[in-house]
Amino acid sequence: MNEVKTHWNDPYQLAPALPLGEDLEDLRDLANDVITGSKDLEAKLAPETAEAVGDKLRIINSLFSNQIEGYYTTYLEIEKRLGQVEKDRVVVPISADKYATELGSAHVKAEAEVVHLLAEHPHGNVSHPDFVRHIHRKFYSELPPEHQFTHSAGGFTEYPVMPGEFRDGPVHLSMAGGDSLPVGPETTPDLVANMNAFGQIFDPDVFRGGEAKMIAAATGHAKLAWLHPFRDGNGRTIRLYTGLFMARCGVNCSNLWSLSRGLAESKGRYFTGLRISNPSPADKQGRLTFQSENTAAWCNIFLTLCKEQIAFMDKQLMLHTVNGRIDRFAETELGTLLGKHKTDAGRTLRAVFASGHLERQEVYSGVLGGHGERTAQGIIAELLKGGYLKSSSPRAALTLGLPPDALQAYFPRVYSESIMQAQEKASAATVAPKKPRGAGSGFDLGG
Repeated sequence: MNEVKTHWNDPYQLAPALPLGEDLEDLRDLANDVITGSKDLEAKLAPETAEAVGDKLRIINSLFSNQIEGYYTTYLEIEKRLGQVEKDRVVVPISADKYATELGSAHVKAEAEVVHLLAEHPHGNVSHPDFVRHIHRKFYSELPPEHQFTHSAGGFTEYPVMPGEFRDGPVHLSMAGGDSLPVGPETTPDLVANMNAFGQIFDPDVFRGGEAKMIAAATGHAKLAWLHPFRDGNGRTIRLYTGLFMARCGVNCSNLWSLSRGLAESKGRYFTGLRISNPSPADKQGRLTFQSENTAAWCNIFLTLCKEQIAFMDKQLMLHTVNGRIDRFAETELGTLLGKHKTDAGRTLRAVFASGHLERQEVYSGVLGGHGERTAQGIIAELLKGGYLKSSSPRAALTLGLPPDALQAYFPRVYSESIMQAQEKASAATVAPKKPRGAGSGFDLGG
């Protein structure tokens, strides 16, 4: 095997963060399309409703992030592992690939935790190396110990992943013809220096204007992929990071569209774009630098995928006709639960969906005003019991609940049978494992 002799140890070669000159200007319209499209989609829902829908879509994120890595499971399997499916209400198929379900569940838990952390520290630097390490550590902390080992072509190895710790050896990318190309800094000190530089260069507050921030999300994704900071789990960590970076910059805050879906469904474009963006030798000594035109080509691919996913989810959610589907769901599926009051239940569900939350007295006197308060309380109690409404206390406001049957009824194109239950397994089965700071991030990362 031949090794291409290059070296890339100077942390300043990560700069500049954005493409230069016309390469940057040519991307601004596309970046603006992503920003406005994402905001327009979120504006179609009340904030609390968008949050509830987006929380469920995190499981979709995990499914497609799994697929990028070659693992296949279903929505219901992951939701069951998360403890969100009542056994007597839905039949959940048992996957032949338990590891895939564990990965999906770990992804959802890690994403929910870091999203919560970002909400608590909205001005934190998501690019700080401590925060990137925290994402990696959180993901692997949700997997059982026997699955915290690196992978090779044959399955798990005997080498621990070291959750939240930077890799301690070089990484090589296999090339055509049997050659291999070093990826990122070869030594841990050089990697640490580059990660520190990355945290400064890609601090979201460095960029002025939404377009620059959105383009930085694209370039940061590619450069962090090239740095390859961990022994394993880099792809998933980087996709989680990129989603957090965009949310930190005000894009897709409610998670109504999925970057991972776009990357999974255009996997060839994704990996081709990353290869295009890789730095090239700039001199006879083999020093590597990121080329502006190559970075711009990757950004075009990334931003186009984002724009496509926004349009796709806008079409799939069909929000302009959701009221009719809620009514049909109540009429056809809630009869056993609510009997003659199923129409009233549909009206209540529509009102909560539209407003995001309703005080109980508003429902008693308004939505269900034709009934006595006791009857209205009974209807709400049944909807809470079924999970179709949520409330933090017996007197608190009502918000939207989305159990699997409601999801399939409200958003049938998104929660299709193939997403919920059908299995399509990868050709290669998972092999059982062998045993074996400068400026702060702005986040309270605990121990």
